[in-house]
Amino acid sequence: SKSLDPARKYGRQDGNNRNNWYCDFCGVRTTGGVFRLKQHLAGGHRNTLGCPKVPEHVRKEIQDYMEQKKNTKDTYNMTRRIHQYQAGEEYDDDEEGDDCVEMNSRDVKFPSVGSKGSSSMPLKKPKQKGPMDMFFSPIPTNVVKGNKE
Repeated sequence: SKSLDPARKYGRQDGNNRNNWYCDFCGVRTTGGVFRLKQHLAGGHRNTLGCPKVPEHVRKEIQDYMEQKKNTKDTYNMTRRIHQYQAGEEYDDDEEGDDCVEMNSRDVKFPSVGSKGSSSMPLKKPKQKGPMDMFFSPIPTNVVKGNKE
């Protein structure tokens, strides 16, 4: 919840744009909400630069909070998947197995890593029909040939 988020103690929200936050330590404006401010305070994220002036205890507090939040989310998602599986909501191979084409990895040929030149171009995968192909009719070849003439 908003009141429990520790990043709100260390940043100010922009009055005009609620997604902009200002770091209390260095004054940098982060766009992307309080999550991006947490990444700025914790450091080590590619979405934003780490704050050079944040005290170590604040950095540790934010990192611990983000790790706890991630673990809670992962546990919730895993529990949800288990309940879906137990309720029979997962995909069942027996009912819709005819609609799917399976390919073995040995059916697809790739060029060797060290070779160069046009002779080592990768072979194209064979055209596979997917579930959306049921809704579209193929283009008749005589219509295509008629357009070219």
